[in-house]
Amino acid sequence: MKRRSYTDPRGQRDNSGNISGGRYALLVCLIITALAVVAMGLFVPSDGAKNPIEAFMLFARNGFKQDSDSPGGGTDGSGSASAPSTDPVSEPGSGSVTGTVTADGPSGAPTDTGVTDSPTTAAPEEPINPTEYYKDTLFIGDSRTAGLYIYGRIEGASYFARTSMNVGNCFNGSKSETGTGSLSLEAYLKKNRFGKIYILLGINEIGYSYDWIVTRYEKLISRLQELQPGAVIVIQSNMHVTKAKSDSSPKTFNNTRINELNRRLSGLADGKKVFYLSFESIFDGADGNMNPDYSGDGVHLKAKSYKIWRDYLLSEGMLRLPENTNITVITNPGYSGGDDRTDGTTDRVTEPPVTEPPKTEPPETKPPTTEPPTTEPPTTEPPTTEPPTTEPPTTEPPITEPDDGSYFSDALFIGDSRTVGLSLYGEIKGATYFAKNSATVYTFLNGYETEKPDPRMGDRTLSEVLAGRKFGKIYILFGINELGGSAPSAVRGGFERFVSLLKAAQPNAKIIIQSNMHVTKAYEEKYPVRGKDRVNELNLLLAGLANGKDVFYLGFETLFDDEEGYLREDYARDGLHMLAGEPYNVWRGYITEFGML
Repeated sequence: MKRRSYTDPRGQRDNSGNISGGRYALLVCLIITALAVVAMGLFVPSDGAKNPIEAFMLFARNGFKQDSDSPGGGTDGSGSASAPSTDPVSEPGSGSVTGTVTADGPSGAPTDTGVTDSPTTAAPEEPINPTEYYKDTLFIGDSRTAGLYIYGRIEGASYFARTSMNVGNCFNGSKSETGTGSLSLEAYLKKNRFGKIYILLGINEIGYSYDWIVTRYEKLISRLQELQPGAVIVIQSNMHVTKAKSDSSPKTFNNTRINELNRRLSGLADGKKVFYLSFESIFDGADGNMNPDYSGDGVHLKAKSYKIWRDYLLSEGMLRLPENTNITVITNPGYSGGDDRTDGTTDRVTEPPVTEPPKTEPPETKPPTTEPPTTEPPTTEPPTTEPPTTEPPTTEPPITEPDDGSYFSDALFIGDSRTVGLSLYGEIKGATYFAKNSATVYTFLNGYETEKPDPRMGDRTLSEVLAGRKFGKIYILFGINELGGSAPSAVRGGFERFVSLLKAAQPNAKIIIQSNMHVTKAYEEKYPVRGKDRVNELNLLLAGLANGKDVFYLGFETLFDDEEGYLREDYARDGLHMLAGEPYNVWRGYITEFGML
């Protein structure tokens, strides 16, 4: 049948009652435009779409989907599309462990969503000003912290540190070696106010049980909080030792014990007033031991290495303390917060030892600029006397020989009457002794070819003894007699010359300078020139002669100290010399345990 056409009143042509082509096209355009506007406002990228237009096109092709497996699919029961499920984003500084701050910022970087006009990350925080941060900070520690004070001092910070300090003798009344004058730690804390206190202690007492150390750390923290109630306390991790040092000292200075101690110390942090800063791995090699390039003796840092510590403190060691923080541990990159013990052992000591542990060689110091005197200085005090050879050990335990004296078969001990006492009451099997009552370092320096030792040690001069055989180790102890007429700096100069003489005579020997023991408090009151502070000053200067290669320092004076840092009265015979028996056993025990390099 033939269609009939007609023309409407406006002159537009139509076919069989259908809408004209132009009107139909206009309507379709309007519908598409409306849908596009709605889609751009309501649709979010999904199913692989990168923008609302693509989302709309997918919708136009596929329609609505209720597939719960698709990203963002499903409803919440209210007719609205449920929000897509995403993993939580770590806040800056949150790390990968709850309550842990990592020095390298967030544990993961945000992924690229392709959206550039809607950033999801918070604005970066203002950097902390190190000068402002550290101006109310106090560093407390042993010879390592003393080295930081000398070689890596941070502007504005304060330091209270001394050689051989440990967590058990911080408050024994001794002054520091870091510019705090004659004040003890307690007096210094009472006189000043600090906002932050950084502590580094533990290497000197690493041979003690972990419980002993941690218990005393708790007491130290409690006392610091009493004296400085407004300060936050930061426990710094103990640095590792070199592999050679760790392997040679399985019971004490080894990294397995250091890791375990660090792990336990980190548990003292409460995230409010006490924090833990782990940074030991910045000095480590790939094997997890201290890089030998950083240390001269396997324990202490070289002078140039303190800059690494300082730079770390200035960049990563500053706490940002938000309100109600639950941050308890600050770690450096690559550190997991302390390894669990892997040796299967338990604490080796169940009761704390009677004496405090000592320290080994502190950091290198610059040589003196003045030449020491060439003659033996006069003494203004009565000469020290040799301890009597018939003195009974009274109630002290009997002396026992070391298990094996082979290590000391090539060792020579040179000194004054205290070394004479060691040869009589604490003789080390296999060792040779060359000592004399009232001797000073100048006695054998100027009398190298003429002076002879105590008659019980032979009748040869020092030059003859050194020329007669090769020694692998030479232990020296002088200084207490010299302080009667010379300043500590002058005594150091004499030591430096004496060490040079010994090295020339025995080029392959290791020279070990032993620290001077203190005197009793009563003796100091009578002879202040040999008092505690003068002895500490001399010991620090002598420690600076160690180079970690062929000259070492053995600090053990605190073994014999009371709580105030003086020679124990029950160890003293005359305020200066020690009784036979236990004191010499302690000395001999320390040498045979820690004095073997």
